[in-house]
Amino acid sequence: MFQNVGNIKEDLKDVVDPRFVKQEIQSSWVDFWNFEVLKDASGASVTVGVLIIAVVCFVVGIICARWLSRKLVKLLFARMRMTPATLHIWTTITFYVSCLLVTIVALKIAHVPLTIFTFMGGALALGLGFGSKNLVNNFISGLIFMFEGPAKMGDFIEADGYFGRVESVGIRATQLQLGLNRRVIIPNSSLLEKSLVNWGQAGNPVYMSIAVGVAYESDLQKVEKILLEMPKGVSQVIENLPSRVFLSNFGDSSVDLSLSFAVELYSPADRDIITSEVRKKIFSAFTEQGVVIPFPQRVLHSSPGVKALCPS
Repeated sequence: MFQNVGNIKEDLKDVVDPRFVKQEIQSSWVDFWNFEVLKDASGASVTVGVLIIAVVCFVVGIICARWLSRKLVKLLFARMRMTPATLHIWTTITFYVSCLLVTIVALKIAHVPLTIFTFMGGALALGLGFGSKNLVNNFISGLIFMFEGPAKMGDFIEADGYFGRVESVGIRATQLQLGLNRRVIIPNSSLLEKSLVNWGQAGNPVYMSIAVGVAYESDLQKVEKILLEMPKGVSQVIENLPSRVFLSNFGDSSVDLSLSFAVELYSPADRDIITSEVRKKIFSAFTEQGVVIPFPQRVLHSSPGVKALCPS
């Protein structure tokens, strides 16, 4: 009996032998690594190991492409004295080209022929064409936007109902920094299809306008003198550049004037802050000088015939 128990222990010892377990794990891993997933057009096997290597090369390649594009363009920036906007353009283009090369290399490693895209193109175009239309449109619009340069990074622009500073031009959209630390994402196609007003870089002189209406009984020369004094003393107003007052329209209830003055903008919120300060000064000055800012009103005239038809 004791002899049988000893034999069982010896057998168990052989089964749980670490060397035996290690050999089994290695054999299972080799079988998994060499497992054939499919065969390419030439008959070569595409194994799990080949696919893992291709995926790892693709991921590492994308990371290296992003790092290399930034380092290479910064080196050229230091030597060629490019502007930050040009630096951003070439960084983006270099990254896209590097990603294309990394993708081709990964497909070659995985034994995926490039001709497969010719076959897949017709099938995918029908299924994905409508879904990717806007993405491709925004991508191409982004490249056109960067090359044409209607606005550069750091420019203050008005677009799609927003006023802000261009922070970045991405593959799909452009990011604007608004006032009060807000940001908005605008599709690149919208920037090309709609009107865009470029206010220039921070610190560049730019003229702003404020519309104001006065009563028809007002002395326009007096009003003009008052308005020309209002921008003075306001922060970031350039007093060396002359201000102008224009009579823009004869409205229904007022004579419409426009005050234009030069300013320097350093943040998107500056425009609202400056116009608010100037408007406050205009309101106070008009109140002191007796200049009336009329509200909309209508004057009705009745003829005797119409009066007779009205019951008393």
